[in-house]
Amino acid sequence: MGLFKGMKDSMDQAKQMQEAAAAQMGGGMPGMDASSASLMADANAINASGAEMRRLWAEGLDGSAILKGFTDTGEQLAGNKVLDLQMVVTIAGGEPYEVTHRMTIAGTDTSAYEAGSEYAVKVDPENRQNLTFAPA
Repeated sequence: MGLFKGMKDSMDQAKQMQEAAAAQMGGGMPGMDASSASLMADANAINASGAEMRRLWAEGLDGSAILKGFTDTGEQLAGNKVLDLQMVVTIAGGEPYEVTHRMTIAGTDTSAYEAGSEYAVKVDPENRQNLTFAPA
């Protein structure tokens, strides 16, 4: 079981951007405190994640995924929970495989992520561990 490299890389990049922005703004922009810089960095991270989702919806392979469960990472991004979703993914004509997908959810309500739920997914053709989906 592996993390979706593309999404993890996006999250790692976003975190680096967040740290750099906080450092830069803490000393460089009048009137911008560390809290404001952190909020701006969170917004940048969410935008980067959204760009990756749009890319996958446009270029990804059609598939389906069944949620086995999730782990709350304890992290938050702009007040939203970050979960590691354990999923079994199947692409048309392929064998099912397991992945762990890190996802920032809207708010803190995890009720849409019930074990056994099935979702349509788009899978990165270059990295089958990287995917996106829209919960109901």
